[in-house]
Amino acid sequence: MLRRCAWCGLVLGQSEPLDEGGVTHGICLPCADRMLEEFRQTQAAQALVGQVAPSCQPTARAGVVPPPRRSDAAAVALSG
Repeated sequence: MLRRCAWCGLVLGQSEPLDEGGVTHGICLPCADRMLEEFRQTQAAQALVGQVAPSCQPTARAGVVPPPRRSDAAAVALSG
């Protein structure tokens, strides 16, 4: 199988099984570095305005209670 970078299309090499003509995707190091830097800049900008990235916010699922936030846990500890 031919491995390609999903971002830029660079051929990354071959992966098992070698006899098939398919294509699989990954990420090359330059694209990974660029994406990590963009993520860090986004996180820093959101921290400046007091926002949390949507991927970091707990989601409500049936029967699952998210853990308390630090400020909620501190309030519980102080009130108990």
